[in-house]
Amino acid sequence: MSKSKRLFFSRKKQDVDCALDLLNEIAKVGSWTCIPDLFQFILQCEIEIAEPAGRCIETLLKKIRPSQLPQLEERLGSGLYLNDRMNSWRALNTFEENKYIASNSCLAVTSLLSFHRIGFIREPASRYLAECTSGAELPYLLIRLADWVPQVRTVAENAIEQRIKPEYLHHFAHNIALIERIKLKQRYHGLAKRTALIVQITNALLQPANRQILLNGLQDKDIDVRRMLLKMVRDSNISDLSEIVDLGVRDKDKTNRHVAIEISNRLPYLERIKLLNQLLSQRSAFIRLESLRTLSDEPTDSSTSQVMKALLDSSSAVRLFARWKLKELDTKIDFRQFYLDQIATNKNVSDIAAAVAGLGEIGSPHDAEKLFPLMLHASVSVQKSAIRTLAKLDVKSYTELFMQKLQSEASGISRAATDALIPMMHIIKVEELWLIFTTTPFPHVKRNAVRLLDKCSQWDRVGYFLLLAVSGDQEFRAIALNKLRCWHDEFRTTWECTKPTAKQTELLTIGVRLFPGELPAKLREILSLSIRVST
Repeated sequence: MSKSKRLFFSRKKQDVDCALDLLNEIAKVGSWTCIPDLFQFILQCEIEIAEPAGRCIETLLKKIRPSQLPQLEERLGSGLYLNDRMNSWRALNTFEENKYIASNSCLAVTSLLSFHRIGFIREPASRYLAECTSGAELPYLLIRLADWVPQVRTVAENAIEQRIKPEYLHHFAHNIALIERIKLKQRYHGLAKRTALIVQITNALLQPANRQILLNGLQDKDIDVRRMLLKMVRDSNISDLSEIVDLGVRDKDKTNRHVAIEISNRLPYLERIKLLNQLLSQRSAFIRLESLRTLSDEPTDSSTSQVMKALLDSSSAVRLFARWKLKELDTKIDFRQFYLDQIATNKNVSDIAAAVAGLGEIGSPHDAEKLFPLMLHASVSVQKSAIRTLAKLDVKSYTELFMQKLQSEASGISRAATDALIPMMHIIKVEELWLIFTTTPFPHVKRNAVRLLDKCSQWDRVGYFLLLAVSGDQEFRAIALNKLRCWHDEFRTTWECTKPTAKQTELLTIGVRLFPGELPAKLREILSLSIRVST
């Protein structure tokens, strides 16, 4: 924006038109962090720039979440983040001093003036906001509720008190994060009035007559709104919780799902048990784990049965909890034999994959040979689970098998084999990885081979990345250039005193000769010197 500053202050029509286009573009793709810089154009520019700048600020303010407004207040109010371009903002002494501000009724500009460091500006700005009833003014009035100037604080208190009515409550729900923030403000003056207003707002939102407002708030796009409202319900004593819990457990946010399960403990017994049993089939492993934990706190035949089923859950955390809980209940189950039996007799693919993974968590190297036939299973998920389990039980004996699976046309199997091979890079021949990279027709195998090449010794790595840089593929060329830069940085701090072997020197010589002029001069110098030292 600083490079385009002359456009905003120029009187030439061409420059003014460019400035207006730039303001329109900022309004489309900009963020609220641009607002302090934009405000200078309202204070210093002619009216043909000031008005579009005001509209641009208004557009950007619509994108900001209420919980982010205190950050904007800090930038504008304290002056800590303001540069020399904002001298006109700091020098502003009265609400009507600027001709644009005096003649324009733009709510966005007046809202920002309520953040000014001077109370004589904040007070008239707050009075103007108090006359608006669209709801856009509420977050700024809530922030001023904890103002250090009594006159400004009184204006905000009176305005908010008048707004606590059913038809306006949905605006309070949307700004609940600011209301919660006010609770944390430790300003002594006005504390009693502030606390009474917060209690009044909270009680109104929790009234049965306003239930729909609360439910709508729990579906707000703003994650902070959903979190604060759900925590407010948790800390309250309302009894009708079914719909609230249902919305909470289906929320995308993990924290909200956790709070919803906490709230579910206050449901009637039969309703709670029914809900928890339903949640055990949720896609989220976190929901399944928390539901199982809550359900198992009241041991019954039904809950024990659910814990037994959880032994074959797809999540390792759920399986671990199930085994721990069954041990606590002293069920005398041999978990190793249970998983072996499930592998041998169960026909459900997901159950077999979970049983294989469970065996990897508690089995021994002797169990590895029992999983070998599963490497030919028709299901990709079973093969992936078998690879991961073999890597845990006896990775050294199956390294060659993992090298074969690395070349699989199924990307998931190749990825699992790559993860299994990483700890065994000290015994894998780098030439085999390069051969796999150059001969495979599958892009995912190439990427996994490059991932393994990056785990090789330092001199092998730089040699093959030099070859990779001339492979012709733009994707892998970009990867190689990035890896070479990283290698150069590590060389200077880690292994500058080492030198390559004769075989590695031969590879480096080929790579340096083939690589075009894009090779950084310092890296080329290091490699050339290493080649001379080793020959």
